[in-house]
Amino acid sequence: MAVRARFRKLHSRAVRRPRVRYRNLLLFCLLAAVWGSAFMAIKAGLGTLASPAYFYEAPVLFAALRFDVAGAAMLGYGAWATERWRPRERIEWLLVAVGAVFIIAGYHSLLFVGERGTTSAAAAVIISLSPVLTTAFARAFLPDERLTALGVVGMLLGLVGVAVLSRPDPGNLVGS
Repeated sequence: MAVRARFRKLHSRAVRRPRVRYRNLLLFCLLAAVWGSAFMAIKAGLGTLASPAYFYEAPVLFAALRFDVAGAAMLGYGAWATERWRPRERIEWLLVAVGAVFIIAGYHSLLFVGERGTTSAAAAVIISLSPVLTTAFARAFLPDERLTALGVVGMLLGLVGVAVLSRPDPGNLVGS
């Protein structure tokens, strides 16, 4: 069964069965907890690799190990969920390579190296600035894009929520 057909089937059931909404809410909360715990897991993992001789190498290797495991899982899911699970044309391979280098490897290598010098809570707050900064850059580079007042409120509410949940120490954000 194709992914789209599965999605339509699940969506039509969700409208009819309220129990599915609660399941989806539970799955969303589980996703948020797992995703949010990643910063603590990074900090804990880096604590075991505390050798000063490998200040930059250890976090990058730790990030690579994490994404080797995640990549294998996603490859398996991709092969199961769709018939066209791998790039076929040269441009598709190029786009995958650029995304892998900059979006995955570059971003997470810098995140793991940076988290050696701050708390996991501060890292979570800094990363949560991404939607705010993306919006600021979009205003600068895409002047036709408009953000509604509700969008601004939602963005700020999300940012405040992350800050409240992670309870960062202001001293960690500016250095000690």
